[in-house]
Amino acid sequence: PPDLSIARGSSQQFTAAGILSDDTVIDLTSEVTWSSSDTGVATVSNEAGFEGIATTLSPGTATITAVYKGVIGSATLTVTPATLVSIAITPVTSSIALGTSQQYNAIGTYNDSSTRDITDSVTWSSTSLSVAVINNVGGDTNGLATSVGVGSTAIKATSGSIVSNSAALTVTSATLQSITVTPSGTTIARKTTQQFTATGKFSDNSEQVLTTAATWSSSATAVAVISN
Repeated sequence: PPDLSIARGSSQQFTAAGILSDDTVIDLTSEVTWSSSDTGVATVSNEAGFEGIATTLSPGTATITAVYKGVIGSATLTVTPATLVSIAITPVTSSIALGTSQQYNAIGTYNDSSTRDITDSVTWSSTSLSVAVINNVGGDTNGLATSVGVGSTAIKATSGSIVSNSAALTVTSATLQSITVTPSGTTIARKTTQQFTATGKFSDNSEQVLTTAATWSSSATAVAVISN
């Protein structure tokens, strides 16, 4: 984000979008060189897999900068003295089919009564790794639980000494029967984008969003390409 205020001790994923001469926008987050104007307030990572993640250290303001081939972008990060007091994760209960995934989200509450999505900065855990594993690599996939066996497990998130509520995840042996893509028909202008959603129907009549698990394709890549 271009301007953000977060509590000391928390983290923030910054992204760098490159705008090309033909108005195409590309993600350069992993390609730019990141820096902070005040490393006593916040540092920002250039480590592979963690690019653009800023870690706050003390109250104050720092400018977060991204540089790519001489082109510079920047954002302002303000760190407040507020401290984290609790973490709530959702969904509290979930049932998914074997081989599919479930995204969890974490909301932190601070001692100044403010709240913030801290999904990308907490440490996630699963009590039964034979049922599901959960991602801790940071970024958009942090908190993504992937099923590996039939059964039940408990998902939790921690930050320092603060531990979240426990979320129950059940993995069933249901098999995928069909996929519905929405919207089923749409018209958009050239150089604009459209988000599609894939919903799977399983043998136990349950439904689950499979957008991030499905493999997407376009029948005419000269007209439109679709991201995987």
